[in-house]
Amino acid sequence: MSDTKQSIQTNHIEYSMVIILCLVIFIIVSPLVYKTIYNMSKMSAETSTQGVIEYVKSLYTNENLKYEVGLPFKIKFTKDSLIAYEKDNEITLNTINEVTLKGKKPISGTVTIDENGNVDIKDLDFGYYKCEKNTNDKINCYK
Repeated sequence: MSDTKQSIQTNHIEYSMVIILCLVIFIIVSPLVYKTIYNMSKMSAETSTQGVIEYVKSLYTNENLKYEVGLPFKIKFTKDSLIAYEKDNEITLNTINEVTLKGKKPISGTVTIDENGNVDIKDLDFGYYKCEKNTNDKINCYK
């Protein structure tokens, strides 16, 4: 009987040590996993922003195939659509070729092509991240 009690106590100690070891491993690994997920989602927002820049450039080029469109050319994204502006006047896009956005569509924000052809991004919102870019800066995404 005493052997059984002793083996049960030994088993409890062994199980407790395994649980403690698992917790220590979890405590060490969890920040690394969180950082990896954070970096991946931030890089995803940056990549989507680059796709939006190319999309707006394509819209501008496509619009110029049919009509002469002046600069600055701005696209304002809303949850359900987008609004185009030429020299701060709202215009209707009449693209000849279909232009599709590769990547995630922003919920809100603006992309502007200025008179020098530089792209300016303000508050491009992808849900968890907002991205900005001034004329010659790199894309900056933040929560």
